[in-house]
Amino acid sequence: MSAKKYVAFFFLAEFFGSAVAQTDGMLCEIVVTPSLWGDVLKGLPSAFVALIAVWIALHQYLVAKAKLKFDLFEKRLAVFNIAQEYLPQVLNPGLTLSEINAFYRSIRVADFYFGKEIVEYLSEINQKAIQAYTIGLHLKANRDIMPPEDIKAHTELTQWVSDELQERLKHRFSKYLNFENWH
Repeated sequence: MSAKKYVAFFFLAEFFGSAVAQTDGMLCEIVVTPSLWGDVLKGLPSAFVALIAVWIALHQYLVAKAKLKFDLFEKRLAVFNIAQEYLPQVLNPGLTLSEINAFYRSIRVADFYFGKEIVEYLSEINQKAIQAYTIGLHLKANRDIMPPEDIKAHTELTQWVSDELQERLKHRFSKYLNFENWH
């Protein structure tokens, strides 16, 4: 073996482990024993790939969590919009049972998206609609003249719907529709 090759082999052997040179006439053999640095350098690519995998997994988790929150927000917003569109209909004297039932069917999912207070509030809207429907039936039965016993109830119902539409509806749902503190 030439001297240049011997030096190159010896350098590599020294870097990766200790080297023992044995000579037997013209032959030269280098025996490499493992070293700590050699093992560390061999493991670096695997460790680097593992770190990248952990980083990707963490970001996938964060994206999935944000997507879940956004999907929940969309479903909550849909229920809010249904309530907001339905409230003025409560005062419609032509409100039908099918419209009341349609509202009830559309808000049944609220149990899964909101806390107890919103579920109770949506139930209250439904009860007010039934009350308005009853007043409407009395009105039709009395040839479109409101019976005296329904005047006070109708006035209170009108005031309640007006108050809810102006500020209360939005305030009640704001806890669940605020981007700053998504639940």
